[in-house]
Amino acid sequence: MAQCEFRLTYSSAPSAVGILATEQLTFSTSDGGTTVVPNILFGCTRKTRDLPQQSHMTGVMGLGPGPNSLLWRIGTHPKFSYCIGDAQNPLYPYNRLELGDGAIMEGYSTPLVIESGRYYVDVVRISLGGSTLEIPKSAFAKTPGVDDGVIVDTGAKMTYLHKDAYDVLEFTVRDWLRGSKWTRVYPEFARGRQICYGGKAREAAEMFPLLGIHFAGGAALYMDGLGTFLQHDRDIFCLAFLEADYGESSCIGILAQQNYNVGFDLSEKKVYFQRIDCKELDE
Repeated sequence: MAQCEFRLTYSSAPSAVGILATEQLTFSTSDGGTTVVPNILFGCTRKTRDLPQQSHMTGVMGLGPGPNSLLWRIGTHPKFSYCIGDAQNPLYPYNRLELGDGAIMEGYSTPLVIESGRYYVDVVRISLGGSTLEIPKSAFAKTPGVDDGVIVDTGAKMTYLHKDAYDVLEFTVRDWLRGSKWTRVYPEFARGRQICYGGKAREAAEMFPLLGIHFAGGAALYMDGLGTFLQHDRDIFCLAFLEADYGESSCIGILAQQNYNVGFDLSEKKVYFQRIDCKELDE
């Protein structure tokens, strides 16, 4: 029997090689019932790159706009929403994903541009403590047919920024922490790409101002220190932002999206951002 092999490479997210297969999947519905969807296409992976080794992760579910996406098999409209309350805690009970007609479209929206299987948004500025950082608008600009601009991605943990944006953000963060009790360190794992400090991210978060990513139309993502920094081990925390590789789009990862319900409506071509405690969506 012939097998269909696949090879998937996607931006900063994990990549995989394997065999394509189909399966019947059962989903819970918003009215307490279930629905069965046959012939769902998925990949039986035999080799991965950049998939976290010490985690509860067993795979990546794609929610792209392509014809084989799960989105086109559930509900009458291609839309989905998710709320991630704590991306660092695999046992956090209130993370949720809604597919199809039950997806939650609340809060402020921003236009969505779909190109080459990616979801692009128009970032107009980044702020820290209410002050706009002096980043050239060209750092966020999208050119049709070119890998630039800014995508929203749940497959990436960190947020990756164009060099012109990252350099300004890094300088501003270093300036905020200069003279504080947190001393910059240079761990081997950072490989010179990431700024890190000795101490606890939670303690630094208590004094660090809100970091905001602002979109066209008035929507925004605001991160406190726990969305801005990532604890790597007991005594080292690092900025949860990295410089994007040359020629790659900027990418807003899942750490920056914590404590938001994020809704994608592919028909209306809009993304919604609603700041909320994910627990409230279960009540």
